Amino acid sequence: MAILNDVKRYNLEIYDLYYNNVCELCDNSRTSAFGLEVEKKLNGISTLKFKIPINSPKLKYLVNETFLIKFEEHYYLIKNQNEIRESNIVCTVECEGIEIGLAGRKCPKINLIGQTARELFETVLNESNWVFAGTDISDNILRHFSCDGESLSVLEAIYTIAENFDATIEFGTNEGNRHYVYLRKNVIDNGFYISSKFNLKSLEINRDSKELCTICRVYGAIDDDTGNRINIMSVNPTGRDYIENYQFYLDMGYDIEYIRKHPELFYKEITVNYDLITDVNELYEIAQEQSKKHAYPRVNYSVTLLDLYEMDNRFELEKLSVGERVHVYQFDPIHNTEFMAEARISSINKNYDNPFNTNIEISDTIVYNDSLNKILNNSDKVDRILGNQSVIHGMYIKEATIDTLHCKDAFIQTAKIADLAVTAAKIAQAAIGTGHIKDAAIDNAKIANASIDDAKILSLNASKLTAGTINTADVKVMSAEGEVEISGYQILIKDSSDMLNPYVRVVMGKYRKADAPPIIDGEEDSEDNYEYGIVIRGKDGQTVMWDANGVHNAGITDGAVDDNKISDTANISGSKIDINSMIRIINENGTSEKINAMQILIDGKNLHTKFTEMSTTIEDQKKTMVQMQSDIKQNAESIKLSVESIEKVEEVVDLLGTEVKIITERYPVYKIIGKVYKNKKDITEQIPSHWFFWTRMSNNPEADGEWNTEIGSSGIKEVTINNDRNNKNAFFSLIIDDGK
Repeated sequence: MAILNDVKRYNLEIYDLYYNNVCELCDNSRTSAFGLEVEKKLNGISTLKFKIPINSPKLKYLVNETFLIKFEEHYYLIKNQNEIRESNIVCTVECEGIEIGLAGRKCPKINLIGQTARELFETVLNESNWVFAGTDISDNILRHFSCDGESLSVLEAIYTIAENFDATIEFGTNEGNRHYVYLRKNVIDNGFYISSKFNLKSLEINRDSKELCTICRVYGAIDDDTGNRINIMSVNPTGRDYIENYQFYLDMGYDIEYIRKHPELFYKEITVNYDLITDVNELYEIAQEQSKKHAYPRVNYSVTLLDLYEMDNRFELEKLSVGERVHVYQFDPIHNTEFMAEARISSINKNYDNPFNTNIEISDTIVYNDSLNKILNNSDKVDRILGNQSVIHGMYIKEATIDTLHCKDAFIQTAKIADLAVTAAKIAQAAIGTGHIKDAAIDNAKIANASIDDAKILSLNASKLTAGTINTADVKVMSAEGEVEISGYQILIKDSSDMLNPYVRVVMGKYRKADAPPIIDGEEDSEDNYEYGIVIRGKDGQTVMWDANGVHNAGITDGAVDDNKISDTANISGSKIDINSMIRIINENGTSEKINAMQILIDGKNLHTKFTEMSTTIEDQKKTMVQMQSDIKQNAESIKLSVESIEKVEEVVDLLGTEVKIITERYPVYKIIGKVYKNKKDITEQIPSHWFFWTRMSNNPEADGEWNTEIGSSGIKEVTINNDRNNKNAFFSLIIDDGK
């Protein structure tokens, strides 16, 4: 087995879930663990991996989810084992930081508005057995957090809160094996340098502009009154619902006027919604932070370095930690210069068996000599640069900015000069395809025949311009900001109050009909799809107020139609008149004007005649109703007498009788029917059912009691019984009881 006995000793220990020490993994024996690798990430889960021979007696303790690995005061949970059966049989053990347990717990349903970092973390960690150890963030800084109780784990929740504070999470365990979380805002800087002359092996640079934005829109919670999200227009000095930041392009040399004229090149938008924020000032503050965050491309670096501390602890260097700021220097032997930057460590991947191969990822980079980098990136070759009095040989510079240039002899193939002062110029031959002359004074110029590819004229007297017809099919005429445009058969007038979304308000000339089918490539478009006229749209750029068909409803303002606008011969359909509103207004105004009943016809008769007939009918119906009322009163008296006649049981019952009916003959089933008589008249139907009480007496008193309770007292006028053993020789009696 090719495992050396002098393997570096790690303080790598196995613990059970009671936090009892079981054994050490690295004891310099032939079955000792080796190949230890640890990776730590900013706001991420730490991982630990090592190898151990398959015949190690300690392998029995390396059970997934059952034992812990402790290294550098941090606990790791065993997650995976992989046996590699090659020349030597070893097992690779992979572990994750103890904080992974927070990923298995759901964050409770909470909705916290304007809370400190401590209040937010203590609420989220309440039932997790983790504690919040503190933060360097002031209690004056408040943030929001909401969770529906389903979508986030506790781990995801604390990462989200940390991001809201633009801070980082640190996990740890105290002496009592209590796990804690610390929130850090300020960056630690121990003055750690990574230099190509000292410990830097390689440097990989990545510039990513995918998240670059120049226009940041941030919206808050939904306003209950309007149904729209809260925006920053009321507090933004520009009055817009977004923040612009073109600093990156301005640094690159583009002026703001050119940027605004070419939104297709420079306008890059992002939109962020914050469902809990209702304060517009807080929303504006966050919008500024987001705009600043995305104003520049991200620059990330991957660095491979020599871990001198692990090689020899005589180097008095603090161990690197995730989130720490480092300073990077790389010497460039070709250009005889150094790359200088400072950045924050976002991850560390450390191999403890090979200190020559420690990798760190750094981000949020600040490059000090960025202007020099631009020259180097845009140059094909720079031999040497030697301080203030540099001697340069064979140097090709693609782009350079030089304050003062003293040149003895210059051979220039192409020159673009804004302002040229020449004492004596001798030009044997000049061929100018395109000339950019900012200021030129020519006493006399005779040009027999000139072909000018491109001319920029500062001022031109219109009286000296002779022009024929300008074909708008070839030339588009536009105003400076594009509000007016003449092209082809159209004159367009645009509304640019919103610079990002200008839209056409007026179209004059030939335009496509609104109901015309879409244009299909390769197919001929019919002239029937077009018409001539004027189209005027509303403020939204969509509502048509006027077109070739005339004025639309939106083009008529409220109150514009009065009596003068209606023709004397106009016949307005009754279906277009709101009859109900007309009647309501007549009644409300109490006008003295009356409508003549003789002029209103109903079923061919005037209203007066119709009302007379209705009055006669109502009078006849009144007499009928009076007669019915008398009959009803007599019936009520009769009913009252009937009820009073059976008010008392003693007065009702002359004779109780029973009837026996056989329902089936094959299997005798009997029905006993109770009868009540008064003056020899059957009045059973007039007696309420709940007055009837039946009693059964047989040789089984217990069964009789159940029958009397369930059936006999159920308020029924007839009883159905089977010819079974209990009923065969039983005696049934009926009692009428009104409960009084």
